Amino acid sequence: MRNIGEWHSELSRILKKSWNEETPSFSARRLCEIELGLTACEVLAPAQPVDALWVLLTGYTLQAVRQLNWKPEQRYALAVARHLLPYFRGPYAWDEAMRWYQQLPKYIRGYDLSNGALQRHDTSVAPWRFDLYHATLQKSPPLQKRPVRWAKAGNYAFRNGQRYQDVTIPSHWVKPLPQGHNLTPKPKRKSLKVKWEQLLETAGQMDKLMPGNDFWKRLDRIKLTLWEHGEMRVSPTLGIDGLLHLAGMVSSGKSTLMQVLTVWAAQNGLHVTVVLGDVVNVLEWNALFVAIGLNAVPVIGGYNRTLHLNRLHRVESQQNPDVPLKPQHASFQWLGTVCAVNGTSTRPTLLDPRQFPCNRLEKTAQLDDDTPEYYACPIYNICGVHKTQRDLPEAQIWVATPASLLYTRVAAQINEESLRFGELVSRRSDLILVDEADRVQTQLDTVFSPSEILAGTGVDPWLNQLSSAVEEQIRRRGRETLITRDVEAWMSVQRSTQMAADKLYVLLLQRKTELARLQQDYFTGWTVWEALVSEILGIADWSVSQKNTDETYTKLMGVFNRFVRNPVDSRSDDDAFTERLRDIVRALLTEPSLSETDRQLQTELREVFPQAVADDKKWSRWATHFAFALVVSVVSWGSTISLKNWEQVKIPLELKDNNTALFYNPPQDYDAVIPPAPMGNVLAFQYFTGTESEKAGILRFFRISGVGRWWLLNLHRLFEAEGISGPNVLLLSGTSWAGTSPLYHIQYPIGGILHAPQQELDAIQKNSRFRYTPVVDEKLNRPISVSGTSYANRHDALQKILVHYTQPTGPSRTEPSRFEQERDSLPVGRQRLILLVGSYGEAEAVRIMLEQMRPDWRGKVFNLVRDDDSPIDSWMGSEATLQRGQVNRFAETDGWILTAPLLAIERGHNILNENKQAAIGAAYFLVRPIHVPMT
Repeated sequence: MRNIGEWHSELSRILKKSWNEETPSFSARRLCEIELGLTACEVLAPAQPVDALWVLLTGYTLQAVRQLNWKPEQRYALAVARHLLPYFRGPYAWDEAMRWYQQLPKYIRGYDLSNGALQRHDTSVAPWRFDLYHATLQKSPPLQKRPVRWAKAGNYAFRNGQRYQDVTIPSHWVKPLPQGHNLTPKPKRKSLKVKWEQLLETAGQMDKLMPGNDFWKRLDRIKLTLWEHGEMRVSPTLGIDGLLHLAGMVSSGKSTLMQVLTVWAAQNGLHVTVVLGDVVNVLEWNALFVAIGLNAVPVIGGYNRTLHLNRLHRVESQQNPDVPLKPQHASFQWLGTVCAVNGTSTRPTLLDPRQFPCNRLEKTAQLDDDTPEYYACPIYNICGVHKTQRDLPEAQIWVATPASLLYTRVAAQINEESLRFGELVSRRSDLILVDEADRVQTQLDTVFSPSEILAGTGVDPWLNQLSSAVEEQIRRRGRETLITRDVEAWMSVQRSTQMAADKLYVLLLQRKTELARLQQDYFTGWTVWEALVSEILGIADWSVSQKNTDETYTKLMGVFNRFVRNPVDSRSDDDAFTERLRDIVRALLTEPSLSETDRQLQTELREVFPQAVADDKKWSRWATHFAFALVVSVVSWGSTISLKNWEQVKIPLELKDNNTALFYNPPQDYDAVIPPAPMGNVLAFQYFTGTESEKAGILRFFRISGVGRWWLLNLHRLFEAEGISGPNVLLLSGTSWAGTSPLYHIQYPIGGILHAPQQELDAIQKNSRFRYTPVVDEKLNRPISVSGTSYANRHDALQKILVHYTQPTGPSRTEPSRFEQERDSLPVGRQRLILLVGSYGEAEAVRIMLEQMRPDWRGKVFNLVRDDDSPIDSWMGSEATLQRGQVNRFAETDGWILTAPLLAIERGHNILNENKQAAIGAAYFLVRPIHVPMT
């Protein structure tokens, strides 16, 4: 996070002092930022209109931008401007800023914008400001600092909910300060070149340290071809200069190459960051590097520490089931959850790691002060909770997930400067290896453009889950949670949101014709209201700037902007129309029928637009759009507030995050290097009309705030314009060259291919059989279909198919079932089946059905669960479940049937038997392997 406010502090002070107008809306900060933007226009595009600035700030290298032929100092100036002016990256924000600026009196401004031309004029108020602007654009803003006040011996307290816990810190607790990261960027990295013979030698050394892993044998079977002179050629040397994109099918040896290359690089003095898809793999790979004797540390944030610990305990229970109370996994050292301060307080209590008082101790004598002073715990340097952060500065290898790099911030106790590891790797690492790069790309896109199904059929939609969880807490505990003010306020918002969502469906289902046009695109309350106002005023075809000249339009849009910030609660300083809108909202949410509110809506519209001429049918349609805009605004406001205040109620209400990406806003630290979405940043809803299986339709909520994949594709040069050269980056994947796929295709040329041995490929082609064998419903005389059926019918369809495959066969029903026949026909060591379904819930349901139909198979059937799933909330989990990150251990169990969601294993997993062959011999698709597109 850069300090973007300090550069104009002195100038802002002078401008404020010089302001002699009565208008209270003057902002010296805003004036400084606008004029810095205008100066950037002079420097970057002097021949272009000032409207061009927002385009330049997006960071897109458009053809018109390339034609400007910038010098290095101009590129540097743009990089600085993108840091300092993040608010002007869209046409609306910059146009609004220009209109505000031109309304200021001339004496306070440094520029004239008459006729669209940019001209400086002499001003007596801070005439040196232009020198400041130019100097600012030539100096990268420093990192924001977070001074740490360390606690000394004495009496302290920390807040735990509504009360304080006292703790006395003795003098021997005061320890030396920890070692910080070297934040000085490395000079330009040389291209990396390593001979295959060197990698084989490294693999041999690894085999000596870890017998039984066959690193040398696994690496020797790989053939590497690189793109050279217009063709793919077998290469004895792996070279990476900037970014290299390597493709390789499943079992081609990508993971082996990553592990061996990491060890070789670390042994040769390079700093390496390994990026993997999930935390379980991060912990497993890190343990492998530690076992080899390397200084490797996982990059793991503290937000989900307990969740990660439970995952690792389940891994441990599967690897060492006989000694559950003696953890042996090397990665336990990075997941400490015991707070010494809490343990020695006068009233120790169970604390979530996010509640630890690591930097929020208060002196007991100062508890009554109006402004509290917080102190950092002095035993940080030996605390087990923070071992990861302490060890990362000296580690040669960092093992991370995309999310941990993007979100995890270097602790203030380690470095006062505020930056995240996603930026730090550009300063520290020499080599970054990214596994399953296309999957990482989709994860990054989700971070910057998350979406969630809010409402629909079944238990998965977020509002359905939220309602069920809250009602369950009330059922179990009564209403005792309402004693907390935060919970009371949050639950009130949550109920209003649920009511608004119900009313939204009433409108969508009962007023299909009137709302048909709105269902064709995304929408918000603001866009619906804007379209309605424009239509009634007859200015729908006008441009934005033309509309802003209409007094009625600007007034009504201003009122609605105030309304959407809080569409339910009254405020004393609001105008009468805003309050009337809230009255209508309350009527919409409480009246049992739309007809009761239609008259009120039409009356209000006729008063607001007295000059409009329309028949009753059109007024009725306008009233429906009016209601829709108001209700959508409540759903949007309520969803935002529920997410924003989630942490305040999560623990009192015992709620779970449910893995929704909406809980995590993309960090603003990357605004300067990741461009906004081409269509602009959007927070909106989308409604998919009903189908045979989803008659009421699906309401989706999404938030687009940037192009996440940009971080991956430019990781080798993210901060290059600022003089921070990036590391060499290797992207590996089996499905990253996917043509027109918007999700998985990586828009960077393939630089090489990893090939599995030809005899293995020939065996796959020769021995693989694909069959379509539909199961016919004897009553209906038609094939049974799972995909496309409703929730209840889907369960019945799965059950009928399973009966067909599990029941004994033959005239007397004494012969083995069809599943058993398939198993017995497979080669020895590969007599296992995988049944592919649509979700984790279906995987569990299918496993339960199989056990009910064939009790003798109990203990032989496993279902895959999420890495963070714990059916009985224990470390041991369930004997019939297998974590996704541990699916490769299926062959080590007694099971011969595994049920799994298709999407959970589509990336490919090496599930091998003791002979290093594929342990699963047959796969059954119980659902359609291709999703129905949402149109």
